[in-house]
Amino acid sequence: EMNVDVVVKCLASNERIQKTVNGEKTLVTGLVADDTMIRRFVSWEGHLLEKGSVYSIRGAQAKTFRGEVEINLGQYSKIEDAPEEALPDLDVSKLPRFGNLLEIPLKEVKASQGNILVRGKILNIDKRKINTERGEKTIFDGIMADDTKRVRFTSWHDFGIETGDVISVKGAYVKEWRGIPQINFDDRAEVEKLTETDFDVMKTPRLKAEELLDAGASDVEVSGIIIEVRDG
Repeated sequence: EMNVDVVVKCLASNERIQKTVNGEKTLVTGLVADDTMIRRFVSWEGHLLEKGSVYSIRGAQAKTFRGEVEINLGQYSKIEDAPEEALPDLDVSKLPRFGNLLEIPLKEVKASQGNILVRGKILNIDKRKINTERGEKTIFDGIMADDTKRVRFTSWHDFGIETGDVISVKGAYVKEWRGIPQINFDDRAEVEKLTETDFDVMKTPRLKAEELLDAGASDVEVSGIIIEVRDG
């Protein structure tokens, strides 16, 4: 959403130099709140908000990043000091950060979900480096499963996860990759290795090609007739 106007209190603000494909830029990130919600804010234009101060922000953008709506401050955003009474009696301890935590089995994972709690066994995991607009990043891709489904995941932080681990992930979010829901989690998530040794996982399902339209599945066997093969 474009041209968003809000009155918020800054709860946290951090500034760092970030390497990008266009050189070094000053990145400011943090948390802001009004009387309804706490949201992350991001500024690539060096808008350094002061913790504890109240601001009137005009011309911001609301964008979805990793399944969560955040406030983006751009070069055309206008930020002005606002009086404390603009947000009287603000109690951030009673506000949800990014929505209520939702505990679900893997079969209920859907694109655009945020702040979910899932459990699963790591069937495989690979480490690789990717280039992002914020520089090089090491991520961990793999497949996790419970007794309801197998789902691909990406960890944006090194939690020391290995193949065979049974884990609980609190604070994950879901993105869609090539039409398939994929669990993502970063350093804000809580990842716990469980001691369960008899954790049941779903066997590799065998599906007909037509069933993939609804299944949105990863790591499956497919039966059907090959009609055409294309390069790439």
